[in-house]
Parts: sequence; C-alpha cells; structure tokens
Amino acid sequence: MVQAEGVRPPDAARTLTEALEYHAQRQPERLTVHLYEEGNEKSLTYRALWDGALLYAARLAEAGVTPGQTVAIMLPTCREYLFCFYGVLLAGGIPVPLYPPARLATIEDHMTRHIGILKSAGASIMVTIPEAKALAWLLRAQVESLRAVLVPADFASPATGFTPVRGTGGQIGRTSRPWAKRRAPPPKTCS
Repeated sequence: MVQAEGVRPPDAARTLTEALEYHAQRQPERLTVHLYEEGNEKSLTYRALWDGALLYAARLAEAGVTPGQTVAIMLPTCREYLFCFYGVLLAGGIPVPLYPPARLATIEDHMTRHIGILKSAGASIMVTIPEAKALAWLLRAQVESLRAVLVPADFASPATGFTPVRGTGGQIGRTSRPWAKRRAPPPKTCS
C-alpha cells in the first residue's frame, strides 16, 4: 500500500508516547508499522497502535503499575508487543524487553537465565507468552519484586471492564495520563 506524504514531525513532543499521540490525532489511518506474523503481513495504523497502547496502559495500571516501576516484556515482535511497550510507557512504567525463547522446548532454561535480569530491573510485572506464564509464576520465589504475570489475552478480556478514554484534551505535553478507567467492554483492536 502506497501512502501520501504524512504530516510533519511533532515539534513539541518530548517523549515517544507524545509523538505517537501526535500522529494518532493528526493521521490516525496512516500505517506506522508492518509486521510479519506466521507468514502474513499485518499492518498497524497510528490509531490502532494508540488504542492498543491505551488499553494495555489501563490494564497495567489496574494490575498495580505505578510511575517508575519496571515491567518485563517477554513477547515476540508482534502487535501485542508494541501495545505492551507503549502501554507501559503510558502507564508511567519502564519497559524491560526480554527475548522470548526461540524454541518452546527450551523455555525452562530460557526463563532461568532471565532471573538475574528480572532481579536487577526490579520487575514488578511480567507480560509473556501463554506457554511461559506458569513458569514465570514460579520465578516469583526467586524474584521478590515480581508480583504479577500477564499474557496478551489478559488485556483483551471483557472481564477487565476497561476501555481507554482520552484524558489529555488533545494537548501534547500535559502531565496527566492519557487514559482513564471506565467500565465498558474493551475495543476490538486487541484480539
């Protein structure tokens, strides 16, 4: 898909999330990312990336992420990884990207090797692949700061009852978080 020239870069954006918000407001349907998942190309618009990040930010806040806390992200390069990375930033947290295991057969060894990183980072929450969730829970015995383990499906669950609500009034640089909690079914951008 060929797209016309986009809008100029933001002059006032001081952070990555402010730059994303700027583009989501001004060119929401413009493609920002092309991913190749399981042999298929999947594209994300600025709006889809922003909405997914807002949903993840709300769920992370519900799980207890506060500004300055670290969140370990052990996901492959996919839409959910991007939603999570930006969602952590929007929630005020610090993302700690970790490579997922190349082969599921080595998952236990892989997770064990990450204990030092998780301890050093003081990760309070880990977002990982479903196959690693049970093992990640067991790591809590060795990583005292780790208090929650989530998988992408936890962010899409209607049980969370959260949907993103714009809270900045569209102004770049405001100190308030750009999302709020509201009881409603989540949008279908995160499946």
